[in-house]
Amino acid sequence: MSSLVCALHALGSAFCNIMESFTGKVIDSSVKDVRSVIDFDENLETLERNIKQLSDKVVDVKTEVENREQYGKKKRKREIDSWLDDVMKVEEELSALKEEVTRGEINPGALEKLNGRAGELLEQSKHFGMLVHDMYEREECLLLVPQVHEKISEQNIEDIWSWSHNNVSSIGIHGKEGVGKTTLAKHIHNRLLKETQYQVCWVTVSPGFSIKRLQDDLAKHVNLDLSDEVDEQRRAAKLSRTFKTSKNILGDPLVVEGCRLILTTRSYEVCRKMGCKKLLEVKELNTDDAWELFRKSLGSETVLSPDIEPIAKSMARRCKGFPLRLITLAESMRGVTDIREWKNALKEL
Repeated sequence: MSSLVCALHALGSAFCNIMESFTGKVIDSSVKDVRSVIDFDENLETLERNIKQLSDKVVDVKTEVENREQYGKKKRKREIDSWLDDVMKVEEELSALKEEVTRGEINPGALEKLNGRAGELLEQSKHFGMLVHDMYEREECLLLVPQVHEKISEQNIEDIWSWSHNNVSSIGIHGKEGVGKTTLAKHIHNRLLKETQYQVCWVTVSPGFSIKRLQDDLAKHVNLDLSDEVDEQRRAAKLSRTFKTSKNILGDPLVVEGCRLILTTRSYEVCRKMGCKKLLEVKELNTDDAWELFRKSLGSETVLSPDIEPIAKSMARRCKGFPLRLITLAESMRGVTDIREWKNALKEL
């Protein structure tokens, strides 16, 4: 009997230990669950506060950006648009998370991730700097210019283009009258308009020009009113200040960061005195290139007979490799198939 009592007592003790352990684990698990719910609620409140700050910041940013866009030639930075989109997504994700909570679904991982993203967006908003940048209405239009087919001309265009995109502040194109300097500059002008966001200023400095007129031409391109200013030095200072505060301007003859000057002139000395960093001398075309330009300028509809072609080549040679002369002469003979007219034209030359 004594042994039986001892066994029952031992069994009872073991059962009690098991129950105590089980009860302890249940209580411990319950405590952890309660703690988890409390932490989730606290983190959710933190997220809601962060989202509220973001929403307030969105209102301020939108107001400033819209005012600047409305009353000045300004455009919001892409960074601002991206930030606004990201804030909207975070707001939508918060709404979805709160709906899950109302259904009794708790996702601490999603909450932590969303809280981190909201914090990043708040930090980003502290380092925006300027919200907008200058926006220019492109009043410049593409210039009429003939296509170039000669290899040397194509290479010249590529050289100028490369220099203008490699921090060369000023480029001087020089050569004799009629060799094609302006044609090269027009091709660069049009390419800049089509392929970049530069504000391009095309200004012609003709014989008998005045400083005042040149200043007025430049001022028009940057929407600067100089009508009330008569002193040349003050006008120059205002122009310089405008160029320095503007971005993506092509055409400032002063050394201003982000600006480029490309000038054409017959005189090497002009390029030198203007301090051009790169110089390109445009020379006359060689005989083969000159004939190719002459032939293409005649047009495909002008068929040269074996009797006329030698006369045409002789006329092309008399142009001495000057593209403007070759084009003008060829266009005057376009469609002519009578050998007598070709002979008369050669005789007149």
